[in-house]
Formats: sequence, C-alpha cells, structure tokens
Amino acid sequence: MNKEADIISYPLNVELNFHDTYASSLIVSALELTINLESNNPIECRLSIQVDLEQYQYIEINTLLNLKPNVRGHFKEKQFLSGYPIQIKSTLRPDVLATLVNQFEELESIPAYLLNLNQNQPDNPLLYTENWLCLSVEQQQMDSKIGYQTLWHYVNPSLFNQASISNRQIYDRIATFFKDSAQASWTGSVKAATEEILKEINQVFEELIDENFPESDIEFTESSQILGTVIKFFTDHEWPVIQLPDESVLQLTFQGENSQWVCYAEARELEQEFIFYSVFPVNTPEDKRLRMAEFLTRANHGLILGNFEMDLDSGEVYYKTSIDVKNDHLSFALIERLVYTNVLALDRYLPGMMAIIYGDILPVDAITQIDGKR
Repeated sequence: MNKEADIISYPLNVELNFHDTYASSLIVSALELTINLESNNPIECRLSIQVDLEQYQYIEINTLLNLKPNVRGHFKEKQFLSGYPIQIKSTLRPDVLATLVNQFEELESIPAYLLNLNQNQPDNPLLYTENWLCLSVEQQQMDSKIGYQTLWHYVNPSLFNQASISNRQIYDRIATFFKDSAQASWTGSVKAATEEILKEINQVFEELIDENFPESDIEFTESSQILGTVIKFFTDHEWPVIQLPDESVLQLTFQGENSQWVCYAEARELEQEFIFYSVFPVNTPEDKRLRMAEFLTRANHGLILGNFEMDLDSGEVYYKTSIDVKNDHLSFALIERLVYTNVLALDRYLPGMMAIIYGDILPVDAITQIDGKR
C-alpha cells in the first residue's frame, strides 16, 4: 500500500471477472485500486484495468463501464492498435462506494474483499460494469501515448460527495468537456447539449441529481445569473449558440429577410448589464466610411431602443441594444425586446448599407428609400 496526501493506492495485479447487464463475462487485468479521501472520509474509489484491443472494442460496442457515445471525449488522429495493451481508469458510483465502505472499519481490507468477491460472490454489485464509470482510455504505442478522457473525468461522481461544489462549477466542467471534445469546431446549443449530458448523469445518479439538479435544470449562482438567463432564453427560442472560451459571451446567427449575420450576446455580471450586438456581414471599405457614417447617423435619428455604430478603423458596423439591471433582474420579456428590436433594425436598414458599399447612392437617398422623407 502507498499513501500520499489524501490518496491511498493498492497494487492488485490480478484478474477480475466483471459482468455486464446481460450477465456476459468480462475478464480483465486489474492493476491498481485507489481510494480518495476528504477529511478522512472516502469520497471516491478508482480502479485501473488493462485490456487488449478486442476486449476494448467489446466494452465500447456494448457501452460497458458507462462508456456511451455521448460521454466519450475527443480522440485525436491515431487509433488504438492491436498488440499494445489498453489501460482504462474507472470510478465507482458513489452509492455503491457508500455500501462498500460501510462494510469496513479499515480501508486496508477493501482490496482483499474485492478479490474475495471475485472468487466467491460473482454476482456482487462491485463486479457489475454498470456500477463503474470510465474516466479515461489510453494506449502506449511505440512512439506516443494516445487516448481520450470521458465526461466522467470532468464531472467526476465524487463531486457529489463534496459539500463545497456548486451547480455553476458542475456546469463549467460540462462546458469544458464539450470544448475539449470538439476542440475549436464545437457547434450547437450549449444549454441544450448540457441538458442532454445532465440527463445522462441523471440516469447514473438519479437520487443525487434529484437533490442537486431538480428536473435536470442548471441552477446558476448569483455570479452567473445573467448568462444563465440568456442561455435559457435562446435555448427556449431554439437559437443555437456557442459560448466563447473563457468569456461570458454567446455567439449565434440570425437569418433575416435580407441576409444572415452573426450576433453576440454579452453578459456583464459585475456591472449587471446585458448587451446584444448584430454585426453587419460586410466591413465598409475605407473610401465609403464617411458615407456610411452619415447613413448610420441618419438611421439613428428617431430610433428609440438601440443604435448603429461603426468602427472607423476597421469599417465594422453593428447594431447594439443593452440594458442595466442593477437592483432588478433580467427577464425573458426584456431579453426578447432587446434581441428582436436589434435584429429587425439591422434587417430593415441592411439594404441601404449594402447600397452605400456597392453603389453610388447618397446616404440621404438611401435613408429616404427605407423610411421615406425625414
């Protein structure tokens, strides 16, 4: 036994006979068992096993160790090869861990108990694959180590045994899993995808999730209240969004009658502000920027909610709406008004901006074609 800080490890180097839900046998080489402690209380039990390629493929196809497709992480270009052992690290479900630990006064007896079960009690829950969750899969090949980490590595079941963990931290870990899994190409609705993952977690830890995530919904902390409300608004309105890395900013697209463009929704939690931008899809050429500035000034005249702005250095044009909710809260009704006023304004004036860039029309004439004489 090796003990270091709050982790106790036990070398095993024995064969264990696992069973899946169909009572099929899976014989693996068990390498190590570790117990993680918090305040001297066991909060996690991990098992490292070694399999060959055929065994791994059986595990993958039959989703043993809770290795379902939507919890598998990003796998880089290389693939697992025959002839090299594959190491799988898994963690025990918290409810089964509690049952295990309650049987012992000394943690040191757990490995011996596990080996005894393998020989005399093959139907014990500890030997069922559905009670273990795969954390990572690795294979050391000739020149490199390849593999992937799963959702359970990011949202480790032991988190639910920690009183200090917050719902926001769980959400952040799920979001990190998505970003790491898909790398820079991740697309789709953050909240919708997160809810699918929470459903997956719920199937494994139904009682724990009922206490921490009622109805599999995320309960955001005060520090992320605006962002959480905004994400839920766009999810409910079926707008696919992407959260920019390390920012409280969402990127999305809108298809108007005249064009499609990118929008950004920014949650400024400290200032208690919400800002929504519609970005005109074409940067204004330098020789047209004075005309565009006049056009936007004329367009802004009379607008009640929001305004057009232009970066004179880059020629980027966008429409901005915003609200300060200090001593109040951001409701769906407020978001809806800011968002749809914004996109409808850009869609209305977009033909005039295109005419300024690609034609020879005067700003006053372009505005007149849209709004009539001013």
